[in-house]
Amino acid sequence: MALSLRSLPIKGGRLTLYIDYWPPFMINGKPRRKEYLGLYILAKPRTSLERDENAKINKQAELRLSERKIEIAKFGSARMAKATITIAEYCRDTGKNKKAKKTQANWKEMSDHLDKAEIGAIQLSSLTVQDCQNLKSYFLTGNLAQSSQSKYFGLFRTAIRDAHLADLIPIGLHDRVSSIPRGRATKEFLRQHELDALFSTPVRSLLTRRTFLFSCLTGMRHSDLQALKWENVFDLSDGICELRYKMIKTGKQHTLPIGQQAREVLGATRGKQRDKVLLNTPSIQSVNYTLHRWRVRAGISKKITFHSGRHTFATLALSNGVPLKVVSDYLGHSSITQTEVYARLLEDERDRYVGRVNLTMPLTLVDEKDRKEDSR
Repeated sequence: MALSLRSLPIKGGRLTLYIDYWPPFMINGKPRRKEYLGLYILAKPRTSLERDENAKINKQAELRLSERKIEIAKFGSARMAKATITIAEYCRDTGKNKKAKKTQANWKEMSDHLDKAEIGAIQLSSLTVQDCQNLKSYFLTGNLAQSSQSKYFGLFRTAIRDAHLADLIPIGLHDRVSSIPRGRATKEFLRQHELDALFSTPVRSLLTRRTFLFSCLTGMRHSDLQALKWENVFDLSDGICELRYKMIKTGKQHTLPIGQQAREVLGATRGKQRDKVLLNTPSIQSVNYTLHRWRVRAGISKKITFHSGRHTFATLALSNGVPLKVVSDYLGHSSITQTEVYARLLEDERDRYVGRVNLTMPLTLVDEKDRKEDSR
C-alpha cells in the first residue's frame, strides 16, 4: 500500500492535511482513499511566526504518516482511520491545534460536554441529525448560561462543518441544526458616580485597588495585566504612553494607548525590561473576593467582578462620546459587532429613566387652564 501526505484548500485561506492511500482502505464497507488528520496550515504564511507554526504542524502530520506506515508494515493495514474516531476525540484534537490557550480550553470544555450528553463516543462517520439535536437539547435544558450554551454549540457546529468539508462526515449536519442564540447581554458595569464611590471607599488590598482601577481606565483584561512587562510599556516623546503586547485570550498583537491617570497607576519608576509592571498581581479569584466586600462597603448593589472593569471602561467611553470604532480598537475586538453590545447596555440603562421628567402639578390643572385660555 502506498501512502502520501497531501493537502486540500478549505475556507479561511487554510489547507487541511490528509494521508492518501492506494489502494483504498475500507470503512463501514465503503472504500476510502483519504484519512484527514484534523491538522491545518496556512496556505500563504506571511510572517516568520506563521511559517514556524506551519512547519510545526507539518512535522506532526509527517509523524502521523510514519506511524501509519509502521502499522501497515506490522499489521497489514492502518489500525484506525481518522473517520472512525469519535466526535469527542475529533473536537479535542481540533482544539489542541488552536493558538490561543483560552480557545483551546473552550474546545476542551465543549468536548467534555459531548461526553456528558452521551454522544461523545459516537464515530464521526456515524453521527446523525438526531445526535446533534440531542446535544442541543442537552445545552438548552442544562444549567449553563445562554451565552455559554450558544458558544459551546457554536463550536460543535464548526467542528461538524469542518469534518464535512474534509469528507469525514457524509452529509452537511451543520446546515440541518440551527444555532442557539446568544440572548441579551447581562454585563455588569459601573456608572461614573458608582466608580467614584468605589474608589473613595477604603480597601485593605492596595494591589486590588490598583489593578481594578487600571482595568476601569484602560479596559485591559486581568490575564494581560498580570503578564504585562516594562518592555511592553512605551513612553513616547509627546507624552503619550502606549502598551504593546500580545493578548493572552486571542494571541494577537495589540497596541493600547493609555491616559495620564492610567500611566500614574503603573508608577513613575521603570523596572528592568523583563520585570513585571505590577508585581504580585492578585489572582482573579482573590480580586473578585475583595471586590465583593469592597463594593458592599461602597453601597453598590451590583455584583461586579474584575471583568466588570473592562465593561465599565467601554460603557463610560461610549457615554462620553468616544466613537464605537475607537472603543472597539481599544478593546482589541476583531469585529465591531462585539463592541455593539456595550451600546445596547447603555440603551437598557436609558430605559430605566423613562418618565423621570414630569411637571410638579397634576395634569388636570393644565387641562383646566388650557380650556380657560381657549374659551377667551
